[in-house]
Amino acid sequence: MLKNIKKHVLIAMYHYHYNMANHCYGKVDCYGPEKNSYWNDRVAKHVNKEFELVNKLVQLGES
Repeated sequence: MLKNIKKHVLIAMYHYHYNMANHCYGKVDCYGPEKNSYWNDRVAKHVNKEFELVNKLVQLGES
């Protein structure tokens, strides 16, 4: 039971970070070059979190 709850929470967190990365990626072209580094850093942060969550989901599935 607890394993299923943890899986659903990780999936919800993955979807959040996926959507935030897409949102920040869309902002890269909206602003001038002086703001691109900020939005690129935000995209990288959320994509790294996505990979961490996928890794946790794979480990949860293997056990």
